[in-house]
Amino acid sequence: LSKEPTLAATVKLDVPRGATAPEGGKVALRLWIGESGSVDIIVVVRTNVPVIMTETAVTAFKAARFQPEEINGQPVKSQLAIEVSFDGAAEIRRLPLSAPTMLRVR
Repeated sequence: LSKEPTLAATVKLDVPRGATAPEGGKVALRLWIGESGSVDIIVVVRTNVPVIMTETAVTAFKAARFQPEEINGQPVKSQLAIEVSFDGAAEIRRLPLSAPTMLRVR
């Protein structure tokens, strides 16, 4: 591994007006990132927010672009596990890839 995948630009979460998440509201996603930096597959690992907010996170990351992972300077496919927190302002953090898969969204 020469370089881990990184976001090429900020991901904007357009939370619908009036949508509210419970305290501690989070969505955990697993992203499959292609060699070009596009998000090829998204899996919702877990969520405790309303469906509309889960869909907001999925839609935002489907449109996201990444600088792909590189091995010996060559771009390769990779996976990235993230958590989107809806407490106040939306926050995104990396998770270990060991989280179980529950629902597949394309």
